[in-house]
Amino acid sequence: HAAVKDRVKNFAVDEFGSKVRRFKSKHNRLMAYRGLEGWLEKRKRLGFWQKRYFRVLAHNHPETGKLITQLAYFETNTSLEPKGFIDLRFVQHVDLLDKKKRTFAVRMLKAAGPNVKSVYTLRGVTPEVASHWLSFFRPFSHVLSPVDTIQRSALVCTLKDAQIRSLAKLLKPKVFKKGKWIIRRGEKLDHFYLLEIGAVGIYTGSIPQEKFYWNLLPVSFFGESMLTDAKAVAMNNFRAEEDCQCLKISLKDWENYIKDHPTVRAQLRVLFESTVNRSIESVSFLKGLKPAAFALIKAGLHFEVLEEGEELFFEGDPGDKFYIVQSGTLRIVRHNPRTEEEILLTEVTKGAVFGEISLMLPNIPRTATIMAKSRSILISLDERTFKAFVKVAGLDMDSVMRERIVGTFHQYNIPFFDAIRQSSFRQLALSCRVQCFEADEIIFREGEQGTQFYII
Repeated sequence: HAAVKDRVKNFAVDEFGSKVRRFKSKHNRLMAYRGLEGWLEKRKRLGFWQKRYFRVLAHNHPETGKLITQLAYFETNTSLEPKGFIDLRFVQHVDLLDKKKRTFAVRMLKAAGPNVKSVYTLRGVTPEVASHWLSFFRPFSHVLSPVDTIQRSALVCTLKDAQIRSLAKLLKPKVFKKGKWIIRRGEKLDHFYLLEIGAVGIYTGSIPQEKFYWNLLPVSFFGESMLTDAKAVAMNNFRAEEDCQCLKISLKDWENYIKDHPTVRAQLRVLFESTVNRSIESVSFLKGLKPAAFALIKAGLHFEVLEEGEELFFEGDPGDKFYIVQSGTLRIVRHNPRTEEEILLTEVTKGAVFGEISLMLPNIPRTATIMAKSRSILISLDERTFKAFVKVAGLDMDSVMRERIVGTFHQYNIPFFDAIRQSSFRQLALSCRVQCFEADEIIFREGEQGTQFYII
């Protein structure tokens, strides 16, 4: 690929090998796309398909250093002159178009310019090839498609592919200006919302004595009680904290949807009530919450969906979220800098919890990379929301920290703990404290008198 013509001579192109490479940051992951290539069919304006060889070309801007990535397509896999480009900076979103999962559309932003096509329709030889390229395009998308938005939300726990596509057709975009009240407490819920762009604040209490709780971010939803109860009223207030765009469905359209899919309502009721409740109760420091506090913590939870092979976070990333595995299997791996290989530490499945220390001590670097072995759904709680919950619910942070420490005692099989009565663990936790050590900092020296016991 060294002898490319003038239009692409500044791009560095590597051969994309069959060996999967993992990296410690999202920037490095995007750099790994450099040299990604393969055959796809591209639909022409007249409707016929044309086989083209697609190749990712990436380079850093000479002045800003920002990564610029383009997808060039060639007549053959040995051609040096591209037939055209898809500028990945202007990808609006991607849509899977057919039931066979081979055809997808890449929709472009208007900002790309008048000479750029509004949509590129592409087709893979197999569903696996199409899925591979879809996974490539999604990180560049400015907006998720309605189907992708649903698939990235908790609704994917209960809806099948056909039901998702049917629901996506009923979703309508709605823009809210900053400061606009979307839902007020006590109002009858007549719309369900999926947040695409922006931030929506949750406020407890009645207006004008409302108290800010936390921000919903894409891809979150609100007004979900309407999906399981046609007479539901809002328990909190929701306001646009910045200009935002949502996908919404009215109660009338939802009831018509339920007529075609009668089992969905009961399945969602199980998800939003039984399943989530059990997940919260499985966390040691959240057990025993009063009903009002329990409802509050539920409002602060966020669902995250990972496709097979997708990373949740990378080793070294600052931690700011706690996770409960709802379904699927996740691999916990560590990067070996000498061999550039991954070391599999363990695998976790439904019911596993991890990252709770991030709620107490935010920004501590993650000690491993976590990626999905299969499609996985997680419930997450971030540090800001947890602190807001502690403040609004009036919880004693020291008590929460003690519960976390007691949970750590139970997690490790330490022999001399066997002699301690269960009721005494809380008292023991009062004597514990959390310490953070920087890299290369001395914890204790050889020969010093031992006065403390440590659990890493």
